Order: sequence, then structure tokens, then C-alpha cells
Amino acid sequence: MNLLQILYQNAYTGAETLRLLLAESDDRLFCRALSGQFLEYQSASDAAAELLCEAALLPEQPRRFRYELLSRLIAPSHRTTSSLARLLTQGCTDGISEIRHGLNLTPNQDRRVLRLAEQLIFLEESTIYLMYQYV
Repeated sequence: MNLLQILYQNAYTGAETLRLLLAESDDRLFCRALSGQFLEYQSASDAAAELLCEAALLPEQPRRFRYELLSRLIAPSHRTTSSLARLLTQGCTDGISEIRHGLNLTPNQDRRVLRLAEQLIFLEESTIYLMYQYV
């Protein structure tokens, strides 16, 4: 898969996950912490979509398993802040692995794509760090 598609899918999934968490969580501090992250993921998703359009590629929606994860996020058994933080941490960890794998498979990328990959890895890592206080 194209690295740019990987970046788009990870950023899109991050934004959608946070959008759902913000709508479902009753924990005001948790939601406040996620609000800034949501804007960052949305911005990364938009940037990846623009680069895909420049390359005459259509953004591919994330794979099906990601939507199954999102549907589990709103299940009553997973509505505690701690459970949501753990699921988000796992998603970020998986995202970092996918991005690094994509970087290893396609080393000669446009500088803008590499910069976006670095920014998204940093965003995933900062989200994990932010979630530690809630786990």
C-alpha cells in the first residue's frame, strides 16, 4: 500500500475515533484533553487527502476492522474513561507500527510525505502519553 494512503487512513481513523469518544464520554477533563488531539488528527487527514489528490489518487477508506473497533468503543462495557484510554492507546500504537512499516517499504518519498509521516508519528506518541493519566 502507498505510504500516503497509510498516513491518510491513520489520520482519518484517529479523527473519527476521537470524534466518537468526544460524543460518548461524560468525563469533561478527558474530553478537554482529546479536543486538541482531534483537531490535529483532522488536520493531518486533510493534509494527506490533499497530497493524494495532487498525486491523482483517491483517498481509500480505512479497512473494515477499524470500524469494528470504533463500534466497540461505544459499547456500554467500554464507556469508562480508563477503557476508552486503553483502546485509544492501542490504536495509536498500531498506527505507529503501520506508519513505520510503510516508511520502511517506501524509503524514497516526497519530503512533504515524510514530514507528514513524522508529524503523525509524533501525534500518535503524544496521544499515548496523554492517555497515560487516564489508564
